[in-house]
Amino acid sequence: MLSGGLSATAALWEPVEAAYDWVFRAAAILANVTGAAGATVKAQYRGLLGAMARHAGRAGSLSGALGRFRKVTRSYWSGLFHCYDVADLPRTNNDLEQLFGAHRYHERRSSGRKVYSTRAGLAQIVVGGASG
Repeated sequence: MLSGGLSATAALWEPVEAAYDWVFRAAAILANVTGAAGATVKAQYRGLLGAMARHAGRAGSLSGALGRFRKVTRSYWSGLFHCYDVADLPRTNNDLEQLFGAHRYHERRSSGRKVYSTRAGLAQIVVGGASG
């Protein structure tokens, strides 16, 4: 039964493997384990995006998803590589998102509201009224 299923879906695996390979290569470049400068990371990433565009046919029906991936990457391009050149600049804003999320949770819990009041909550966070 397993080999029958694998045989029936064999044609679908090549596009999936190609798309995953490119996404994992993108993640490896952005992880920058070698500590390369921003210009180097940018050049490597640009090369990968070029390879994705040139060989999009390998991704078959997933080529549209890779096109979207390239489009979204271009929209963030101007600010994508600063973190490699500026010491202690975080690569994500996850800590800030957690701060806002924790504050929203506590406000909803203490007030009994189901929705977050953006006017009062944001002002408290900005002036330091939120405790983490």
